[in-house]
Amino acid sequence: MNATVRSSLEALNISSTLSLNIGRIRGQVTPLGIRTFLEGNTVVIEESVPFSSSLPYSLLQLPLEVVAHTITFLVSPKDVHNRIIGHTELTVAGLEIVCREWLYSIRRLCEQVIIQDRPLCSAVPLIVQNVHRWFPRANHVHYKLHSKKDIKKFTAPKIPPLLQRALSLTPEPTVSACSVTTSVHIKSPIDLEDLNRYLSLPFCQTLSSVRFTNSVFFSSPFSIPHSISTLNLSCCTYLTDETVTQLFSHSHLLKVVDLSFCWQLAYPRIISASLERLVLEQCNGLTDDSISYLFKHCPALSEVDLSCCSQLSAPFIRSKCLSSISLNHCTLVTEKTVSDMMIHCSALSHVSMEYCSQLVSPSVGESMVYFTSRGCVNLSDSFVSSLFAQNRSLQRVQLSSCVRLCSPLLSSSSLVSCDLSRCDMLSDQAVSALFMSCANLKQADLSFCSSLCRPCLSSPSLELVNLSCCLSLSNFSVSALFRMSPQLLEVDLSGCSQLRSPTLASDSVRKVNLHGCFQLQDDAVSCLFSRCPSLFEVDLSFCLQISEPLFRSDSVEVVNLHNCRVTDRAVSALFRFCCALREVNLCECRHLQSPLLHSLSVEKVNLSSCVGLTDWAVNDMLEDCLSLREMHLSFCCQLSQIRVPNHSQIEKVYLFG
Repeated sequence: MNATVRSSLEALNISSTLSLNIGRIRGQVTPLGIRTFLEGNTVVIEESVPFSSSLPYSLLQLPLEVVAHTITFLVSPKDVHNRIIGHTELTVAGLEIVCREWLYSIRRLCEQVIIQDRPLCSAVPLIVQNVHRWFPRANHVHYKLHSKKDIKKFTAPKIPPLLQRALSLTPEPTVSACSVTTSVHIKSPIDLEDLNRYLSLPFCQTLSSVRFTNSVFFSSPFSIPHSISTLNLSCCTYLTDETVTQLFSHSHLLKVVDLSFCWQLAYPRIISASLERLVLEQCNGLTDDSISYLFKHCPALSEVDLSCCSQLSAPFIRSKCLSSISLNHCTLVTEKTVSDMMIHCSALSHVSMEYCSQLVSPSVGESMVYFTSRGCVNLSDSFVSSLFAQNRSLQRVQLSSCVRLCSPLLSSSSLVSCDLSRCDMLSDQAVSALFMSCANLKQADLSFCSSLCRPCLSSPSLELVNLSCCLSLSNFSVSALFRMSPQLLEVDLSGCSQLRSPTLASDSVRKVNLHGCFQLQDDAVSCLFSRCPSLFEVDLSFCLQISEPLFRSDSVEVVNLHNCRVTDRAVSALFRFCCALREVNLCECRHLQSPLLHSLSVEKVNLSSCVGLTDWAVNDMLEDCLSLREMHLSFCCQLSQIRVPNHSQIEKVYLFG
């Protein structure tokens, strides 16, 4: 920090709290008290220490190329009860001085600014007035207010002379004016008079987004600036039909509106030529007539969420622009309603009808891209066959828990993801046709399909497959899956209790879950480790038949052997021949006594409840595992003397019980 700024700080006697927030929150605490968070290219700084002459040095050390594009001013006076507003004002002064030294370079790049208060003080209007000057490239400015008293302070801002002098230390940058798209989030109970007063403030006339939380309750009509295009009124449980009707009659630019969980709504007259997206989830009072009125008077509506609107049964849904609709848990919706919707909404591509128990075999549209009917227990094979046959662009299908499906014709060249989990009656022939005819299939979920025995599971593009709890699945099908799927990355075979000795060989697979495969033999595990060169993580927990497989791999980093009957010899080989090993779980491996746990790469070992483990084995591991950071030894009742050598990097040791 240069002498001019240091003397200025000393003259101002700044001792308040500087709060500076950048990016997302995730990280650690540094010795200076600055919490630095790194997630991708985003760094977060939360400062909660007294502002002093040494503080800006820590800020200056942060590389500019990793600074996020979001800056948050947290204006929070220390002593609200004593009304020490000066602390907050000096905080803003200190922030601007730091901007001169450090933020001056990065603030020109900031695209999003968030100003929030706890509570609002006289300094915040100054930030609002100067945000264009301080952040010339900002295209989103969010004002978050927390009490109705704070709104009144906006009407008479006071800028103290001390703050004026502090800000005068920073020369004004010469930048051209830019238009700022702003949004506001009102989070506390507020009466109608204060709300209208706030929304009439000059800077609110450029708002594009307004959000209210569930703590805001109002039932009288209110007006919003004409520039608003996004409005979130979710959980405003006392919102009435009259308020919504007047709101839409005075707001002609609204495009996105969220009215979810507004339980008082029954028949709002929503008329809008601009409305494109509307969320009405859990609006239980809505009737068929109100939804029919909505689609008739909103011609541009393209996305609608009617989930859990329990009174809907036969609404008249017709729209040339409608592309996405959700009717989840609308248990009274009839098959005729869905058929009419599919026929008259030619642009419909995304449909979600989960747990609509009335549906059996409705008509199907021809432009479907995403379709989900999870829990539609009466859905028939003929409907699913028609869905696949008539939609050449179909990419994602979720048919989980459609328990009546047996032998649908599942064929689509465009399909990428398919969920058929918990379809108990699904046949081998149907699944084989799915994998053989869907050349672009990348993800498949067939978990809990208990009737599958010997299906053909190979596909040239398959990457992820879930076959957990397929109790009758054969070794032959699993072997073919590994052998004939060249893009395979992850396989979940947990709970497949019939697997004994499948050939688990694949050049691409990285993660395999064999948890609870009670009959799995040593030769299958040996094959998995030796013939999967890209293998990264293996879960063999509760595989009770394995004892001495050959653990040899140059790529495996994570192994779970929880409650396996592995011997000292097998575990010694694991540590010796898996040179990339980082994490090992040997919890409840009760046959272990004195394995040779030597590895230069292992960082975390769980030996909890290994009741036969000896002091010699543990001390030897601490001596030779130079990268070991964490060790679990809880309930190892034979241990008595553990010695940690001076060169050990161990950070955590758990010794419960």
